[in-house]
Amino acid sequence: TQSTWESKEKRDDKRSKPNKNNNLDPKKKEKKVKTQTEIKHEIEGKKYERQAPPSSATQTQNRKLSSKIRNASKQKKLMIKQAVQAELLLPSEAGFIEPESKLEKTWQINQNTITEAVDLQTAAKRFELNLPEGGPYSLDFSPNGRHLLLGGNKGHVAVVEWSKFHLQSELKLGETVRDAIFLHDHTFYAAAQQKFLYIYDSNSGAEVHCMRNHFEPTRLAFLKYHFLLVSINTGGVLRYQDTSTGSVAVERYTGLGSCSTMALNPWNAIIHLGHPNGTVTLWSPNVGKPLVKMLCHRGGIASMAIDRSGKFLVTGGVDGFTKIWDLRTYTEVQSYKKREVPSVLTISDRGLLAIGSGRNVEIWKDVFQSAKQEEPYMKHKAKSEIERMKFIPFEDLLGISQRIGFETMIVPGSAEPNFDSFEANPYQTGRQRAEQEVHALIEKLPAETIALNPTDIGKVKPSTVRVLRERRQLSAAANKRKLSQKKNKLTKKILRKDKFARKQLKRQSRGVERVQREKSKIEKKFDSALDQALSRFE
Repeated sequence: TQSTWESKEKRDDKRSKPNKNNNLDPKKKEKKVKTQTEIKHEIEGKKYERQAPPSSATQTQNRKLSSKIRNASKQKKLMIKQAVQAELLLPSEAGFIEPESKLEKTWQINQNTITEAVDLQTAAKRFELNLPEGGPYSLDFSPNGRHLLLGGNKGHVAVVEWSKFHLQSELKLGETVRDAIFLHDHTFYAAAQQKFLYIYDSNSGAEVHCMRNHFEPTRLAFLKYHFLLVSINTGGVLRYQDTSTGSVAVERYTGLGSCSTMALNPWNAIIHLGHPNGTVTLWSPNVGKPLVKMLCHRGGIASMAIDRSGKFLVTGGVDGFTKIWDLRTYTEVQSYKKREVPSVLTISDRGLLAIGSGRNVEIWKDVFQSAKQEEPYMKHKAKSEIERMKFIPFEDLLGISQRIGFETMIVPGSAEPNFDSFEANPYQTGRQRAEQEVHALIEKLPAETIALNPTDIGKVKPSTVRVLRERRQLSAAANKRKLSQKKNKLTKKILRKDKFARKQLKRQSRGVERVQREKSKIEKKFDSALDQALSRFE
């Protein structure tokens, strides 16, 4: 009993003692002063942030969901901080050709001069393959840039480890090969042949699968994070095939005829198709209709390319124009006129644009900026007509497939000098490749995650009341514009100042105002009823 009384007295003493923290107002607490390094990390970390702002946990009343959102935002901040700190460990930097004076132009420097100036290892990477019988050729490089795939129009297909000049496998199919691409790595590749789509083993050249659902394919694309093989055929049918399960995911009929140009957006995995009527359509496997339909050229679309960030689309039309579009606003940024049709387009990891027309190749620098460029960065003339072009990953080289073979072009500053070994490792061993394949299958994204804005995934859906109010405000602004346009048309019709015309104008204006008053009354009643109904659910 004595111990209990003593403990009670101690408690009373603690309660009677004034607490220093109780006198302080929590709103008036001193803010932590950020150091210069923290401010620098915040500024540099903005480039690693997603386009959309992070979702706040205050929008939900569910405690479990709000805690998940808080943890996700903490993880994002930690990832950004680690990415900024890892920049100090990056060993290499990209370098471009710099002229010594203003009179000297970089596009006047030819490939022979560059090969003499660079080191022996880089000079050995510039080579040519003379293949006059099997062309024209399509080409593709493996994700780590070590292997080259060539698909000839007359049935010649070859896989080459170009860094070691080693022929891995070679096939002579005896039928047309319209396109050929690697799958998740260099071990398998897909070939769009005359009738069906085939998958082959790169090491032995053996046929693995024949996909008869893909009839007469013209272009191919592979979504490596979703394990989806995409094809478009001569009838305008877009097909998605799951390579991990072997089942056809989706089939979409475009309704715009045969399509021979396709581009994949690496940021959101949206397929872009160019059609003969000058339009570009954006497709997702989750929607039966095109998400966006853009009229880009007066003639047909000859070629397309999308940059690494997924913000800009470059289109080449039969009308001779090369146009740059902002995919965030779907507006034209710049346009360049060419004498010949820009039949081939490709963009490097560092934002250099390569335009191929006929036998001529032009490399343009800083084309995605607001200022229009007056002259190209580099020029080159191939031996025959250019069929396809693609920049080699992690190498300052451009691969050019022609009618009579293949060649490489040295383009200083085109490649990303630092690689992420978890994404693509150019020095990958066999054991690392097998482990990466297993991890990729485990972390495979479902097709339902493909959307125009992938940052919407994992966020709280906005309130329906707020969305409906925003829509009503937009419709009211549009109605006001229509009324003003109608009034302007009525006044223009009156050419003579007579009484009959004035009376007619007054009657029409009164009728429009009466209808507008009735609409506003109905909208007010609807708004009040909707707010009362939705306030109960919130």
